[in-house]
Amino acid sequence: EVSELPRSLSCAFEPLRYTSITVNGSDVAPSGGWWYDRSFQRAEILPFIHKGKNIITFCLDYFQRDYVYYVLYGGVSESLRNCLCFDTEIECVYLFGEFSVKMDKSKFTYGERHSVCYNGTFAIEPAKKEIDVRDIVIDGYPFFGGTVELETTLKYTEGDPSVLRLRGRYATAEIYVKGKHASSLLFSDTVNLKPYLKHGENILTVKLTNANRNLMGPHHRPDPEPYGVGPNTFSYEKEWKDGTCAQFLPRYAFVRFGIDL
Repeated sequence: EVSELPRSLSCAFEPLRYTSITVNGSDVAPSGGWWYDRSFQRAEILPFIHKGKNIITFCLDYFQRDYVYYVLYGGVSESLRNCLCFDTEIECVYLFGEFSVKMDKSKFTYGERHSVCYNGTFAIEPAKKEIDVRDIVIDGYPFFGGTVELETTLKYTEGDPSVLRLRGRYATAEIYVKGKHASSLLFSDTVNLKPYLKHGENILTVKLTNANRNLMGPHHRPDPEPYGVGPNTFSYEKEWKDGTCAQFLPRYAFVRFGIDL
C-alpha cells in the first residue's frame, strides 16, 4: 500500500527458483547488487509503483524431493532432521529505500520488556525530514534496522555542565562534537564532552544504532519480546491446524528504539 510515492523503493529477495518477478504486471529483474546479506538480491521497483495497492508477484518452480517428505513425516531420527536441506523454501521479501511508514498511532500499545505492539495497517510514504527521537518506531520507522544520525546545536560556556547521559532503548551510539569522535556508547550511557567542547556553539552529532530485531522479528508470537528465539519461533512448525494457529497473532510486535529527552 502506497500513500504517497517515496524518493526510492527497492525490494530484496533470496535467489529461489523464480521463473518471473512482476510488480503490478510489469517484469522486474534483479539489479545485480545485494542488500543486507550477499544472498539477498535486489531490484529497483519505484518505476512500477503507484499510489494505492500494489502487487508484487513471484512465480517459482516449487520442488521438493521425496526424501524431504520422508525425513519430515516418516518418523526418522532427529539426526536426519538436523541435516535436512529443503530444495525450495518460501522466504520473506523486504522493501527498503528512502521512505517512512504511515500508521495509526492510536493502535499502538506498550508491553513488557520495551515491546511496542501495533494492530493496524501500513502504507509507504516519503521519508520524514524530522522524527521524534523518543520513539522512532511509532513515528514512521517500525521495521527499521540500522543507524539514525541525529544532530543538534549546543551553546557552551566554560563551567557549564559537560556530561552527556544518553538514556533510552538502543544498541550503540557514536558521539561526535563538531565532527570529531568523542565516544562510543556500548556498555555505558554517559560521556564527558568537556575535552571536545569549545566556547560558543558546538554541533553535537549522535549516530544511534539498533539491532535487526524490528526488521527480522519475531513479530507475531503472543509474547511480544521473548527471552529466547529459535527456528520454531518463526516457523510455527506443527502448530497450525485447519488453517489456524493459536500461537500466531496478526498484530505486529516491535521493541522501542529511541532516546529519553
